[in-house]
Amino acid sequence: MRARVRTDDGQYSQWFHVGQGLRQRCNLAPLLFNLWFAAMLMIAVAKFDKDPKVTADMVKIGTQGEYTGMNGRSAGKKTTVVTDAEALWAMLYADDAAIASPSPESLEKMMPVIVRVASLFGLMVSKSTTEIMCMLPKAIEERPFTVSAAGQTYKQTDRFVYLGSTIFADGKADR
Repeated sequence: MRARVRTDDGQYSQWFHVGQGLRQRCNLAPLLFNLWFAAMLMIAVAKFDKDPKVTADMVKIGTQGEYTGMNGRSAGKKTTVVTDAEALWAMLYADDAAIASPSPESLEKMMPVIVRVASLFGLMVSKSTTEIMCMLPKAIEERPFTVSAAGQTYKQTDRFVYLGSTIFADGKADR
């Protein structure tokens, strides 16, 4: 892998080869993992745009920015731009991640894409530590479902432990 860094004066260094990753307990590890994982999710979301069921289940994000024209007839004029986008609902902490979807069908479609994009970033979704849980509204009866990706089938569970708290499929939580 190759990388470069931006220096204090705003210039970029020459490209260099990265030969070794972070060491255990490095203070930068959680931050860098979150940046890496966020970039991976952005690529995955772009691939989900082709599936209307998955994009319908994503979180909708609206952003608004104000821009000032630099040249021509727009020079000095302010323009407000509103952008709508979809995003995965993901919780990240250190090297743990939780991705949520309101439907089992979306999870079944998302997981192969997430696993494929993760591999492009040198990440692997662990079969032994990855679990799938569905939290459906009470009016909808829960059914078993299978989520598979890259030849691995992930275990379905009715409880999910995240940062020391347990979240249950019925929506309850326990510390």
